[in-house]
Amino acid sequence: MKPEIKSYFEEHPDQPRPDQRQALLAAGHSSVEVDDAFQEWDRGQAPVKTATFDRWAMIFHIVGAVWVAYWLLILPDTIAEGKAVPAFLATAAVLVVGWLVSTFIGRRLLPSIGLWALVLPFLTAMVITFGMFNVMGGRM
Repeated sequence: MKPEIKSYFEEHPDQPRPDQRQALLAAGHSSVEVDDAFQEWDRGQAPVKTATFDRWAMIFHIVGAVWVAYWLLILPDTIAEGKAVPAFLATAAVLVVGWLVSTFIGRRLLPSIGLWALVLPFLTAMVITFGMFNVMGGRM
């Protein structure tokens, strides 16, 4: 990739692709150069997006598990009945499965929609966490 194309990408990261393409073509770069530069730029950005996606997907599900544990600990009647640990283990197991599935699907969406793919693990964690509250009797 030519240094001037790379610096243009770094200076205009939020500009839409078609606008970047038009600006580079207007600056005298060939269409092949621009297309190759986009591919090279995307390859360089992919590991950063994947690491960010994985980190946030895990955080969403860990927060769900912590939230359930918190509510189970402050519900004395649930703890007295001995249902807190099984309820937490069931929630944690479902959250792990939800995390694995949403991460698998989200990584496939990442190249096309970018970090908007984080909506999937976020919604998965929310639905599982609050769904488990309903299973436990909806006492929050």
